[in-house]
Amino acid sequence: ENALPPASTHASYTFTNGCLRGARYEGIWSQGKPHGKGRMEYSDGWVHEGWWRAGERHGRGRATGPAGNVQEGSWVRGRLEGRGKLVDESGEYEGGLEEGRPHGHGIRREGKFMESGASLYIGDWVRGVRQGYGVQEDIMGGEKYMGDWECGVRQGKGCVVTSDGIYYQGTFLGGKLTGPGLM
Repeated sequence: ENALPPASTHASYTFTNGCLRGARYEGIWSQGKPHGKGRMEYSDGWVHEGWWRAGERHGRGRATGPAGNVQEGSWVRGRLEGRGKLVDESGEYEGGLEEGRPHGHGIRREGKFMESGASLYIGDWVRGVRQGYGVQEDIMGGEKYMGDWECGVRQGKGCVVTSDGIYYQGTFLGGKLTGPGLM
């Protein structure tokens, strides 16, 4: 009698060729591809634990990199989409994502709390860049900017409040206050 192979099985496999060469997957397989809950260790040091569909990351998951980088959220056909978290050497981001980049509304923390250069940005993003309305605060310097952003810089209507309580309002161009304004 011909017995049919199981529809899915749990197994470990190290890829020997193709774009996954050197990667090791342990988890659920279906029709020769990762499909279900599993863990992939890539040859570049990244590790992804989560859900797979037809060989691609699909569903909730968490990827960690060799330098402490983290990508966490929901994957759709191999791409990080929706709400999630990104951590890299300069800080962390939580919020909307599109193709693994900040998109929509999100919060970005940079630097170490209470060290110079530490900042917090809460606002709009487009494909990884600050774009639209946002608020940025320099934690140690105490300066806060509230206003429009374009291509990652202060651009358009906005205001700055310093730690001394001095308030500037006007139009920003290339990150600098220009033209008439209010102080």
